[in-house]
Amino acid sequence: MPLALSAEAVFRNRVTIIGHDDGFDCHISSEANGAYWLHAHLVNRIFQEELQVAAESLWPLRVGNTARADVQYGGQHWTIRFKVVSYEKFTARVGRYDAFKIIETHEADGKLAYETTR
Repeated sequence: MPLALSAEAVFRNRVTIIGHDDGFDCHISSEANGAYWLHAHLVNRIFQEELQVAAESLWPLRVGNTARADVQYGGQHWTIRFKVVSYEKFTARVGRYDAFKIIETHEADGKLAYETTR
């Protein structure tokens, strides 16, 4: 079943899970990004191993779980943090779900670059 990754009117991306392996990886097809693999449902598996390990460490998901990865990318030091902040109802175009809310922050050389809510 397709899932909506964003409820914001300015950005909608319809995705479908098209496969998985025996570990933490799911094969995703996205209208916006084509086909790719997600590791622990948080990071593209082509990224550094440190980021994949951080994403894995959140599982099993529980409110309050946190993880951090420090990586070098594009000549900058990046700190990526994940925090499971709540378990709540989420309404998408395809239905209503109980879902974990995860805040992901990205800092480049000590300065906040962006934050994503999942």
